[in-house]
Amino acid sequence: MKRFCVFLILAAFFDLHAQESLEKLLLGYFQNSLALQELSGKVDKAILNSKSTSISNGMNISLSTGSIAFSFGNGGSFNFSPNASLGIPAAQNLRFTASSNVSARNGESEIKNTSLGVSVDIYSSVREEREIALLKSERALLEARRDLQNGFVNMESEFYTKLKNLFEIASKIITAQKSLYEHRLEFDELRVQGYSAASSKYRLKQMEVASDEHDVEIYRHELERETKIFAQECGMKYDFSDAMEFLPTKIPEVAAADILNFDEENFAETESAVWTNKINSKIRAADKAFSLSVNAGYTFANTVNSFMTNAMEYGDTIDIGSSLSWQKTGLQASAGVSFPTDFGNFHPLYKLSFSFLPNQFRLADIQKKIEKVDETLELVAIESARKNYETALVAQQSSLEELQWAARTNAESFETYSQLESDTASWYQRGIITESEYRSAQVNKENYRIKILINALDLIIYNNKTATLFTRDEELK
Repeated sequence: MKRFCVFLILAAFFDLHAQESLEKLLLGYFQNSLALQELSGKVDKAILNSKSTSISNGMNISLSTGSIAFSFGNGGSFNFSPNASLGIPAAQNLRFTASSNVSARNGESEIKNTSLGVSVDIYSSVREEREIALLKSERALLEARRDLQNGFVNMESEFYTKLKNLFEIASKIITAQKSLYEHRLEFDELRVQGYSAASSKYRLKQMEVASDEHDVEIYRHELERETKIFAQECGMKYDFSDAMEFLPTKIPEVAAADILNFDEENFAETESAVWTNKINSKIRAADKAFSLSVNAGYTFANTVNSFMTNAMEYGDTIDIGSSLSWQKTGLQASAGVSFPTDFGNFHPLYKLSFSFLPNQFRLADIQKKIEKVDETLELVAIESARKNYETALVAQQSSLEELQWAARTNAESFETYSQLESDTASWYQRGIITESEYRSAQVNKENYRIKILINALDLIIYNNKTATLFTRDEELK
């Protein structure tokens, strides 16, 4: 008995070993993905940004020579004002400073206004702002890692979706081949019965055969084209005479992912909305109504006013001061005093400074109202995300039920048609049924084999979609 070509194709598709394993194809698809390379690069960038933020918000050291002025005339002279500082934002913005003025003329040097000081914030938002900056940096890194994590999952789904498309085209070829075979049998019967080539019935059946042949070729070319593209995307060389031989013959079985096994609080949309509200609440809380800082220090050879001569001379001083900023009113004030160590001969030096920004007073009230609106919107976003979770819960459970139902019915139908194909083979050999009936049983069996494979692909895609609905930070550790 001569086998029909479609069944030879099916034998190659399902029974011969595939030249390229599914794992190798998937790995190649990952390796050729520019999207994954981009996401990986973003993780590397986020790591560097996190390190940069930690350094910027850690201990700050500054060393400077100041402007250096020098001249070569009249024996030469130079002057510069070096300074240094050490800041520790985590310790109430504690800051140590040192500065001086060094000059020389005609070979004689002079050091004056050498100052050592320390300042600290009594009440300010510096520590909170530092904490917020570090939290934002950590979050940016976490989100970059999550994006890469989901990138692999989404890329796997994309891979299996394209593979599913190839199986669906193969199914179309089988169906079209069955139709062509049946119409050819009917056409042969007409010719045996002596119908004229000019008759309408003859021409109609001839057109049906030609249409079926056209459909088969279209699907074959489509499968060939799509398989070549798929192979290229997997980084594989395509050198097969039949596209079927390139494709994997088995799909890995996976357990269904139940959405109820995921923590509701880890629903990605909810987690993101809660984080946004949390960090913005910290930012709003850090916006202090006012800030107060104090400073103290000692200056060698400071410029002071003499009691005796009422002229400016040099003497050591003890310096103290404070500054106040009232954000709501736009008012800023600072005050300081330098007490000479030789108090009997020099006057204390007082310093005062005031500034006022009228628009700040007007904008502060508007900003508070904006913050209230923002907070309301953030809470709405959280509630919306929780409702979206309920929607996703119903959608995913329904999808899983449909997949499981399809899996059962496909398996049952495959078993039925497998038995029928076995029976009809015997019946056909004994002449009980026609060849068309036998071929129909074979095609139905192979169609359900493909449906089982497609169902396995759909389950993998479903599992991936379910996983990406949630944060899975435990996988990142």
